[in-house]
Amino acid sequence: MGGPGAPVIDRESMSAQHDGVVRDGREIVMISQRQPLPYDKISIFKSLSALTTLLGGLLFHPNSIEKIWEKLRERIEALVDSKITETQMDILRKKIRGLQDNMENYTQIWEDFKDSSGEERIRARDTLKTTHIAFLSVVRAAIPEFRVERFAVPSLPLFALAANIHLMLLSDGIRHGIAWGYSEKNVNTMRAEFKRKTSPKNVVGPAGNIVSEQSHLLKGAIATAVDLEMPTKIVDTWKDAYSDLVAPASGSTGDEDSYDDLDYATYVNKVYHKGRGQVKPYRAELNDYDNRGSAAAAKLRAYADYDSGMVMNVLNYAEYWPYLAGDKMPESVLKRLDREIFFGPFGRHTAHAAWSDSSEAPITDRSPRITSAYVRGWDDVDGLQMRYGDSWGHAYGSTTGGAPKQLDLAEDEYFYWVSVYYGQKLGKVRFWNNKDKALECGSAKHGSYYGYAAPPGYRLTSAYITKWERSTPPGCEGIILGFRPSIIEFTPN
Repeated sequence: MGGPGAPVIDRESMSAQHDGVVRDGREIVMISQRQPLPYDKISIFKSLSALTTLLGGLLFHPNSIEKIWEKLRERIEALVDSKITETQMDILRKKIRGLQDNMENYTQIWEDFKDSSGEERIRARDTLKTTHIAFLSVVRAAIPEFRVERFAVPSLPLFALAANIHLMLLSDGIRHGIAWGYSEKNVNTMRAEFKRKTSPKNVVGPAGNIVSEQSHLLKGAIATAVDLEMPTKIVDTWKDAYSDLVAPASGSTGDEDSYDDLDYATYVNKVYHKGRGQVKPYRAELNDYDNRGSAAAAKLRAYADYDSGMVMNVLNYAEYWPYLAGDKMPESVLKRLDREIFFGPFGRHTAHAAWSDSSEAPITDRSPRITSAYVRGWDDVDGLQMRYGDSWGHAYGSTTGGAPKQLDLAEDEYFYWVSVYYGQKLGKVRFWNNKDKALECGSAKHGSYYGYAAPPGYRLTSAYITKWERSTPPGCEGIILGFRPSIIEFTPN
């Protein structure tokens, strides 16, 4: 299908990109995915280095995890109409800062150990073991505060982050514990704890022994902290953790859903579905009587925002957890990690939406990549068609109205950012690719509401028009956008 070349638009004419996603003028910050990681997809899932790199980048992000999470929390609170109290927020902020400080300290000490030799290496090893013991306790003590039943949904992304750290520290201990000076018993205890946190509820492990042994080890770590010249703010978090471990944590009380008994993956799926049942539909921008389909689109857009946020910040992490200690990841997990997330419908109507208010979008196989975008329009968008691999997909809307424009994508190119103006019609659409080229169509004559989708670390993999109307004014009336991860691109055998 032909058409004139797409104009290259001055990027500065757009709002500056940041680490979030703005839809309908509302900001949602995604904290679990960054820009595509330059690793081969197979090696990623053998070593899980992607998750480790991702988490490290997050904790050392200049905006800090606390600021990033604040924005995400506000959006989740609005979506599910559940607000964390200020008292609990103070507790969570303190826990977040403690995790971040300990991660920086642990990472630096591990680097020092790897760079050491001779007698210096023996001291560095002891320091690393002590730090690992204490950091593991700090995370254990923090976890219950992110599982308080009343605030479970808006706290879920932070719980996922803390669970990541907890399981990666256990994995470090299982893999390197003997070399660091742990006993075989210590390593087996960590292995049992990892199993309890990543296996279904019917897998029983020595929970009491784990807590008792960890408290004993932490007490010894605190006693040696002065000799190891640990920073005071770090030691303070260790002491707080010890107090929490020997006394009931606030997150363990009033837990009507028995969350404390659940393994981590079961917990996040339970809370995710609980939150989905509490999603409040967005208010339609237009009067639904005069612009039929506006309310239905706004409703599904809220569910798409909730689902995409939880997939990127929680559910994808949970898929990794059972394999952090070295077990092989099956293809079924790779397929779930490659799930498509959706944004929209921007505009009116809900045709082609794969999700509803009662169920999330199904997990499907990835189609061939988008190799070209073809659009038509003058005042508004009249038609849209995508080429997937070597074949053109469905031609939505008019095949004759408006002026045609087309942008072909090279093998290393993809669309990562799509902005729209919508209202009575889909007024304008703009596709940005990773080489700073854009395809723009429409003058937004009958669409003044702005939104865009640019999930970090994802690329556009599908686009659908919800309806086209030939009566005056003619044009497409809504659009749905699908994205998949750039770092996976899983294709089943």
